[in-house]
Amino acid sequence: MLTNIVKILSARWKPGLLTFLLVITLVGVITIVVPKKFTSTATVLVDLKNSDPLQGQILPAMLSAAYMATQVDIIKSERVAIKAVRNLKLDEYQPLKEQWRAETDGAVPYESWLTTLFQRKLEVIPSRESSVLNISYSASDPQFAAALCNAFLAAYVEVSLELRTEPAKNYGQWFELQAAQARARLEKAQNELSSFQQKNGIVGTAERIDIEVNRLSELNGQLVQVQALSADAKSRKDQGNENSPEVLGNAVVASLKTELSRQESKLKELATTLGPEHPQVKTSQESIKELRDRLSSEVRRVAGSLAVNSAISNQREATLRESIELQKNKLAELKQVKDQAALLERDVESAQRAYDSLLARQSITDVESKINQTNISVLRKASPSPEPSFPNPVLNALVGAFLAVFASAAVIVLAEANDRRVRSEEDLNVVGLSLLTTIGIANQRSLAVSELDRERPVGALGRAKVMLLGLSNKD
Repeated sequence: MLTNIVKILSARWKPGLLTFLLVITLVGVITIVVPKKFTSTATVLVDLKNSDPLQGQILPAMLSAAYMATQVDIIKSERVAIKAVRNLKLDEYQPLKEQWRAETDGAVPYESWLTTLFQRKLEVIPSRESSVLNISYSASDPQFAAALCNAFLAAYVEVSLELRTEPAKNYGQWFELQAAQARARLEKAQNELSSFQQKNGIVGTAERIDIEVNRLSELNGQLVQVQALSADAKSRKDQGNENSPEVLGNAVVASLKTELSRQESKLKELATTLGPEHPQVKTSQESIKELRDRLSSEVRRVAGSLAVNSAISNQREATLRESIELQKNKLAELKQVKDQAALLERDVESAQRAYDSLLARQSITDVESKINQTNISVLRKASPSPEPSFPNPVLNALVGAFLAVFASAAVIVLAEANDRRVRSEEDLNVVGLSLLTTIGIANQRSLAVSELDRERPVGALGRAKVMLLGLSNKD
């Protein structure tokens, strides 16, 4: 098999060589003619361990494996592209506007068309097992490629910072609005509490309640005492006769009784010596009667004073009971006022806590919205490339050589398939013939056959017949 291949190559090397040279020449011409492209690359480091500067905690999103893919999508986003275009003022370049009108007739927004145009040549490649991103841009001008690559890099950093601060700014506005509403609720609650305190004359509710409780206790103590006095007065009133302690202990009654006893003794003495109609007896009887009248009057007066004392005690008891009821009602009102004031105070405290919480959160978001640092570090900016990235002469030469060899082999195979020659015993086996003998080409008839073979190409079966004919003539 290898012998046949060598024989085929040695027989048909000219068209193969011609094909090889044509392909190599074509690849060389394409390498020279194709416009050159220059690629500039910038490198950035994305710090996945960057922590929140306010709370000192690692951001949960940065622990995700998709974070780097998200950064790649951000770099390729329209927002970054628009910012890069605006930074280079390419949106003001008139030739680009004319090209845009010619291609779209104004149907597509100019900035969208520009971003699509420049995004085609942008390439972002994350490094394996690292946090490094390679941002590359290709253009026919190395200076333009470097400038646009750096513009995309700067726009990416700016957009990353905006994506970090914009939520804080939005939240800051929302917290500011909520803080204003909370402040209004706090002022309203404070005004309601102040109005309630002024209306009810509340200065120190707890101290006032303690005073009123002490007052109620005092009134209850006085009531107990008055009740005891009333019971005693009533008992004395019920016993209000000549033998009652108050009557017996009265000095006037005692003196009248003594005088009455003396006059009665005197009357008894006069009665033993004088007659009933005697003037002295009459005078003594009248004195006794007068003393008895005075004694009865004095006893009635003392009994009346006991009734008055009992009535006064009862009236004082009733007054104290009324005062106690009023004090109880007053104390109940004070407790109700205290409960209402406590409720209003809780409302004020709740509103104050809500307002303080919103103020603290607003302060944090305000600081977050003013952060000017990101977790992106530029490792290398893009610079103009001295050598084109496309076409690559070495790569083209290797590819051209491969294609030339392949094309040459294809030409030889096609030529051999269209004009098959018998060059060995294996070729006879292919057509189903057997080899009788082998002769040299020095024989004249064999030379004739070879000449005939060169002048008139025939198939494998025809060449075999010629060879057999030559053998038979020789015999």
